[in-house]
Amino acid sequence: MDDGTYAEVIGRQTKQMAGMIDQLLELSRLQTEVYELAPTELHQLLSATVEDYRTAFRHRNMELIVEDALPPQVWVMADGRKLESVLRNLLSNALKYSEGNEVRVSAEVRSDAVHFRIANNADTRNKAKWDQVWEPFFVMEESRSKQLSGTGLGLSITASILQKHGAAYGHEAEDGKAAFYFSLGVIGGNKK
Repeated sequence: MDDGTYAEVIGRQTKQMAGMIDQLLELSRLQTEVYELAPTELHQLLSATVEDYRTAFRHRNMELIVEDALPPQVWVMADGRKLESVLRNLLSNALKYSEGNEVRVSAEVRSDAVHFRIANNADTRNKAKWDQVWEPFFVMEESRSKQLSGTGLGLSITASILQKHGAAYGHEAEDGKAAFYFSLGVIGGNKK
């Protein structure tokens, strides 16, 4: 006898599959489309994006620490929508996969570039797994919550966007700490 449980499971799995298909289509599009790079004010974009995540971090009893050393306005050549997607993917991953209760975001201008970094506690023992972290469908581990677990496409999408921007990017994973970072050259009078 079906009490509706099977229908709920099928509905949930259908929704997850549709989400994965959407992300695959987005990844394919991001790899082939021409980006519309324009002067983009990064400080306001970063501040607004971080603010959007504060409630989610509080809800999970996590502290989001922001070390913002950017000038009031700092301009980069970027597709603002796609750069926001990068910030959202990195914040979302930290929220999902941090093994601690603290995530640290830092941003500064150094050597004519904006340097962004997000770091949290993580299991860093398996170096071979960390070498695959930018690959499509690779999921390092289950998230703290099954409901928040991802498809393994977020970092692939992030890498694709950063490559199209000509950004330097990468990750570090050592001694129980993981960090993801990128840098973009500043334009105009923002250079330090």
